[in-house]
Amino acid sequence: MKFNRTHLTIAAASALGLTLIAGAASRASAAGFRPLAGITATRGGPLQLLGSLASTLDLSDSQKQEIRGIFQAHKTRLVSLGLAEKDTRMTLVSAIRQPAVDANAVRRASAAVARIDSDLAVERAAIYSEVHAVLTPGQRSTLTAALDDLHEQVSSRIEAFLTHTANWI
Repeated sequence: MKFNRTHLTIAAASALGLTLIAGAASRASAAGFRPLAGITATRGGPLQLLGSLASTLDLSDSQKQEIRGIFQAHKTRLVSLGLAEKDTRMTLVSAIRQPAVDANAVRRASAAVARIDSDLAVERAAIYSEVHAVLTPGQRSTLTAALDDLHEQVSSRIEAFLTHTANWI
């Protein structure tokens, strides 16, 4: 269970990082495309780190436009998967929060979440690949290092939470 949650969190953070890069680049352009309007970063959190990554990558105007186009091309699918993710997770929560355990209902709901997560992971991988192709070798190294740092931060926070939980119970 810990393995799945850790990897899901890291994958989501990576996709979010790419989204933030494109969002920051797009906001810098005259078009005003803002895919993550309303999402705020917590002080010192991974979103703040990733939000500053766009300026660290020093994207050219051409790169900003290409990345914007990549996210626009995937926007419909991402929104559709996001809504499906929300719906399937709410169904899973509802199945879990019953006075009597219905293991089959929980398994069905969990399997539905896994199917959506799988589709979302493939979509994120496609976006990452397309954005990666736009970057220069130096920008790719910067992105890889930043995502590796984020991976370590997320992993450390999850381990700290699990340690705290184990000691508390």
